[in-house]
Amino acid sequence: MSIAPINISGINSGLDTNSIISQLMAIERQGLNRLNTQKATLLSRQDAYRSFDSKLSSLRTAAKKLNTLGSLISYKGEASDKTKFDVAASTSAVEGNYHVTILNRSTKSVLNGTSDVGLSVDATKALNDGASLGPTFAAGAFTINSTQITVAATDTLDDVVNKINTSGAGVTASYDSMTDKFTLSSGANISLGSGADTSNTLSLLHLQADGTSNSITSSSALGGLNVSATMNDGSNGLRARTAVTDGGSGAGQFFVNGVAIDYNASTDSLSAVLTRINNSAAGVTATYDKSLDRVVLTNKSGGTSGISATDAGGSGNFVAALGLGGSATLGSNARITVDGFNNNQPITSADDVFTEAETGVPGLTLTLKSDSGSADVSVTTDNQAVVDKMQSFVNAYNDLMKFITDKTKVTGTGKDAVQGPLYGQQDVRSIRQTLREVVGGSVAGIASGVTTLAGIGVGTTGSEATLSFDSAKFSEALENAPGNFKSILADAANGVMTRVVGFVDAQTNFGSGPIAEKPNNMEPSLKRINASITRFNRNLDLKEQHLKNQFNAMERALSNLNTAGVSAALSALNSTLL
Repeated sequence: MSIAPINISGINSGLDTNSIISQLMAIERQGLNRLNTQKATLLSRQDAYRSFDSKLSSLRTAAKKLNTLGSLISYKGEASDKTKFDVAASTSAVEGNYHVTILNRSTKSVLNGTSDVGLSVDATKALNDGASLGPTFAAGAFTINSTQITVAATDTLDDVVNKINTSGAGVTASYDSMTDKFTLSSGANISLGSGADTSNTLSLLHLQADGTSNSITSSSALGGLNVSATMNDGSNGLRARTAVTDGGSGAGQFFVNGVAIDYNASTDSLSAVLTRINNSAAGVTATYDKSLDRVVLTNKSGGTSGISATDAGGSGNFVAALGLGGSATLGSNARITVDGFNNNQPITSADDVFTEAETGVPGLTLTLKSDSGSADVSVTTDNQAVVDKMQSFVNAYNDLMKFITDKTKVTGTGKDAVQGPLYGQQDVRSIRQTLREVVGGSVAGIASGVTTLAGIGVGTTGSEATLSFDSAKFSEALENAPGNFKSILADAANGVMTRVVGFVDAQTNFGSGPIAEKPNNMEPSLKRINASITRFNRNLDLKEQHLKNQFNAMERALSNLNTAGVSAALSALNSTLL
């Protein structure tokens, strides 16, 4: 390993050689400083052009909303009774009033699977077991005829029967495994529950009473499917009366509305398969109805479209096991009438949303919010929306002009003067001048009346490049001189916004125009400067080391001279003494 020579400044010469080397290198680095300044200037200009291109694009976006009659004029729709409809009007709407009557909203088709598809409860299992009342069971107390009965999660349904019968509540409890229902009977009317109850036992037993009956039976079977358990890993964890299989290969499949749904009975739960259906393109919502112990498929959209579910041959029995092979109860289309349209006959829609395609009313969309009733719907020009669009354009234009002013100005004077990164750039000056001419000039082809943006409230601010906006004058022109107003902004050939969009497109062209390409065009120059800086730094290192070597050599030479002189003097002294 080499060790750099030690530099001891001026030990023999008395010179501050380190300071001398530093001053000499400072002179050498002046060229490097010039290169770094050039690089910083170019990077600043590159960044400024990127921002310039972005601001031009923002101006184009704002102008695009005003450069055609379709984008310039906005309409708004409003119902006289907002509880009946939501109303939307597009740019193709026509001002007018319409009387709309709702006949009915749409309903959705439903395919109900077979009820009581799951096994009966096991009266010998713990109440919170999936084979009994299930994991939603809450231990605690419940009340019958003002008598509290306390049950634990480890109790069984048989224990509940015994506890009720020995509680002194005056009722006899029983569970019928054939019907899978629980019964309470008494010689007097039975009352159930109280505000002090902490257990949901009565709810899970499907028992309800209003105090007017002496016999109460579960409103539906107590058992059901265990939707969170693996459907069938050999033990029928789903607890379906007919165990779900997948053909024995783990590649089970069935179809809903022609869309294939895959499952593995040994690893999937029913909950996972229902989620798979819901996330598929089948267009249905699949749920499990615990109260009736059945799977239900409901179309996501209304109307009369049916629902079909079939097993894939040889790939399992999911549909059959859950009783989904029946016919759906079909939904209905929404119906309205619009006075003067469709010969005043009902107009239908499958999804409660009536568009121009259904009603024939230009640019109008009605979304039903009520099952019946009627209301008047008005369509008018949305002047505020037009004002907002123009305000956005003025803001984008002024932002661009202020940016140009900031990036092209010179601050300071003389040797302290600092030029902005876009100072002296001809393309920037040209774009600013052209845009000012477009927004400030007259629009050709208008026979009489106002012909400029200034005439409708959008003018220059004296010597400044920015625009002012008189929204009141602008709205008045829209109301009183709509022809001139539209021509000034959106004439297909000469409109101000048409020309702004065309001009900016030519400059930016979605990333390939001259301004958009300007930053990329600077890359070769930056690469050359970086290469020069690298070489310069390498040469500076060599130069500095060379100077250090020279001064070290000088110090060693002086040291040798000094040593020789002392030796000669000592020899002469010795000769004299002898």
